Amino acid sequence: MMQDLREMPVQWFERVWNQQDESAIDELLAKDTVGHGLGPVIHGPEDFKVFYRRFLAAFPDLKVKTEQVIVEGDWTVARIVATGTHTGHFDTIAPSNKSIHVDAIIMTQWRDGQIVHSHNSVDMLTLLQQIGAV
Repeated sequence: MMQDLREMPVQWFERVWNQQDESAIDELLAKDTVGHGLGPVIHGPEDFKVFYRRFLAAFPDLKVKTEQVIVEGDWTVARIVATGTHTGHFDTIAPSNKSIHVDAIIMTQWRDGQIVHSHNSVDMLTLLQQIGAV
């Protein structure tokens, strides 16, 4: 049974980020998915896992709250807020033990209950300011 498209991004953020269920990545990301805005272009679940593991290593207590979801056709737009504590290395940035509170807008195209395309706009400047990197 096809779920309400409005619930799909909520499920993604809850399972992948809040529950840190890495198996949900394989379930919810199509093998041919393409993602933009998280560094190098992501091609497929394995590329995403590299980003995911790196981000969770830096912010292991990360939580994502879905504030709003808009649906148009097979696309969703989710406005989210991510919170956490910078207790691990974030690329070359040493742990600061500072809290983050970062807004993001995620546009996602869905096919058969899986993400096939995404555009991620994360307020990285605010994140870097909050951990003392800029």
